[in-house]
Amino acid sequence: MVFRSLWQELGLDSVIDRLVDRSAIEFNIDAALFAMTLNRLEDPFSKLDVSKWAPTVHCPAFDLLELHHYYRSLDWLRSRDIITFPQPCGLTI
Repeated sequence: MVFRSLWQELGLDSVIDRLVDRSAIEFNIDAALFAMTLNRLEDPFSKLDVSKWAPTVHCPAFDLLELHHYYRSLDWLRSRDIITFPQPCGLTI
């Protein structure tokens, strides 16, 4: 898969593995994040639809993912200030 090779070449899998606290994480965050990224590239959907789309892709790591894993992956990113959510222009929240 071209996109998986690119994901690995960019070192995203390694970065995620280094940041994950193995004792607190019980699912494959890398697979969940990759599934959401791949879905956005192929046919963008919501997290709910990604959970329906992922089983249609031939990737064994996706088979173990459930809807809550996608949400927990985004929560994990947010809790580490890895991603930020843009604020509406001119508004203080």
